[in-house]
Amino acid sequence: MRRFTKDFELVTTVDENGREKRGVEYKGGYFSFVVDRVDYKRFRTLALALTLVMICLQIGAGFVANRGMYQMYIAIPYVLCFFPLVYLSAGALRLPRETAHLRRDQAELTIRRMKRSGAALLVFTSMVILAELIYLIFFNSGPELGRELIFLALAVLTGGVNLLLWLKTRAIPVKSEE
Repeated sequence: MRRFTKDFELVTTVDENGREKRGVEYKGGYFSFVVDRVDYKRFRTLALALTLVMICLQIGAGFVANRGMYQMYIAIPYVLCFFPLVYLSAGALRLPRETAHLRRDQAELTIRRMKRSGAALLVFTSMVILAELIYLIFFNSGPELGRELIFLALAVLTGGVNLLLWLKTRAIPVKSEE
């Protein structure tokens, strides 16, 4: 987190016993989320719930045991979906309780991280859906069509939930308090 080091300054103070104590003091700019407090609280709860739903859907899709997951062009994007999902979860878990007077790291590691990782997850989930459709149209010759459709449905649901969360996250602007 080197990009945040210029926002903090080491401060040495002397306590009542004459001992020196070192501490860190924030010197950077402050930010706020331009949203009503009640709406933000609702968004925060929704973000945590939708993130949990996406994790369950993504893991559940891996347990379907369909033949399409043996294809590299499906398996690799599916596995790559977990990286932005982890960052999206980290951003949702770090959402602050208050909407104003936020430090730079609080603003960038929450809403901004959720916007970027949500967009990346949309791309990877779309790749999984497209690859699964290609497999179903051109290469599926087995009788296990039901498993393929279950996997496709879970991937589409994951993408839909992610799209909903991404649109809600994009609606929260971050303003600098100077």
